[in-house]
Amino acid sequence: MIKVSSLYKFIIIVFVSFMIGVPLLFPNEILGNFYQRFIIVLGSLFLSIPVFLHNDYKFKKQAKFLNHYLFIYLLVVVIMIVFSKITYDYSWGEVMKHILLEYLLPIAAFPIIFIFYMDDTIENLIAVVSKIVLFMLLIRMFSWLMYNYRGEIYFPRLLFQYEEWIRDGFQRVESGMIYGITLVFVAVQSLNNRISGLIYKCIVCLMLLFLIFITRVRFQTFISILTIFVIYFSKINKTKNGYFFKILIFVSGFYLLVFDSHLLQSFISRISTNGEYGASTAVRFQGLSHYLSIMSQNHSYFGLGFLLRGNPIADSIMARNSWSIYYLDDLGIFGTLIQIGIFTILTHILLFVKAIKVVTRSFRVGHSNYKLYSIGLTTYLIGSCLLLNIFDRQRIFDVPFYLAIFSFLDAKISEVYSEETLDKDREKELYG
Repeated sequence: MIKVSSLYKFIIIVFVSFMIGVPLLFPNEILGNFYQRFIIVLGSLFLSIPVFLHNDYKFKKQAKFLNHYLFIYLLVVVIMIVFSKITYDYSWGEVMKHILLEYLLPIAAFPIIFIFYMDDTIENLIAVVSKIVLFMLLIRMFSWLMYNYRGEIYFPRLLFQYEEWIRDGFQRVESGMIYGITLVFVAVQSLNNRISGLIYKCIVCLMLLFLIFITRVRFQTFISILTIFVIYFSKINKTKNGYFFKILIFVSGFYLLVFDSHLLQSFISRISTNGEYGASTAVRFQGLSHYLSIMSQNHSYFGLGFLLRGNPIADSIMARNSWSIYYLDDLGIFGTLIQIGIFTILTHILLFVKAIKVVTRSFRVGHSNYKLYSIGLTTYLIGSCLLLNIFDRQRIFDVPFYLAIFSFLDAKISEVYSEETLDKDREKELYG
């Protein structure tokens, strides 16, 4: 008989495979994006039924934040869908295909946290998910190398997923969903002193090289390096040697940024509007100014609604000129702010606050992996959202994992902290 946890894992792995681009490996489209998302949403709802009926106190505690967050989140989505349909006269087909199915993907957090509960750890599932993500990164890397250096095309639907996505004369390939979560898992595992730790260190380097040379997304590269730095810095033991290495890391980083003028100039050139890639940076500022101006004129405190290309009213709002638009995906968290206004406090800030609370509490317990996972994920989550919004269609399947992980870790850290406090109280009674 198949274990429930194994069945849930298999289904979640299928969902992950859809979202990270495995269907793009086939020459022809077998299952389009609409049907993939429809299967994920319908499957998640079906898998959630036993979750809702589960009465175990321990599980309810682990899913507490998740339940509260998704109730608020789904309420916001419904309100904004109704507002958008009325404002832009969308058809129900457009609402279903381009809005509802995208924004319902986070409900996959329910079966994910159920797996965490049954395994009593996040590592079993995340390890399998990470292997699939890494496999797809290798496929992307192979396709990129063969095309850019030999002119041979392998997996064209994956290679040319985005039209005219070229930088420095090279075709670019995105890293895909769940990259940040995989990076954190791999970085934590790389701290293992055994041979596996060395292997994971090599994988960390490979993931960074992918961002630098293949994806060529400056901001994501910076956030990934920062995330790894924070994880490694947090791991160092509180000993004389540990403090020495912390100081050494800090001084080395400070020296590279301040005294190595070439590195600093290169970084500034990449983010400055007058630098090497100034045009793309300038467009982002122009787009933000454009949308905020419209919101200010219309007193749109609750945003402009969900903007879909192809709709005359939405197109006029998004228009940059007669042949291009200001892409909301380029604006990070501000893209959500423009669409749902102050509701962003509920979708983003609420999650950020919970993540920070989990990090703060993790420093009180002795379980180092809880601390490393929470601080790594929080750094990547909050940092990346500044320009790489997790609710964009390229990253929204990260959301159910973040929700499930932080909800689970919050309960587990509280449990460990209570046990450690109880043990200390017993020691005081015995020896006090």
